[in-house]
Amino acid sequence: MLECNLIKEHRPRYNTMLKDDKSYPYIKVTVGEDFPRVLFSRTMKKDKSKYFGPYTSAGP
Repeated sequence: MLECNLIKEHRPRYNTMLKDDKSYPYIKVTVGEDFPRVLFSRTMKKDKSKYFGPYTSAGP
């Protein structure tokens, strides 16, 4: 994860890893609703939801 953060910060010219600019996945739980939802997200927004992660793989 440190490598990912450094790549995003410095934007090296020859980026062989993370070439597609994807970020690590998070699990988002909406707590501000009557019926909370569990969602998949790649960004953390400043809302009333709770985020869990980051995880290294989005696959099963």
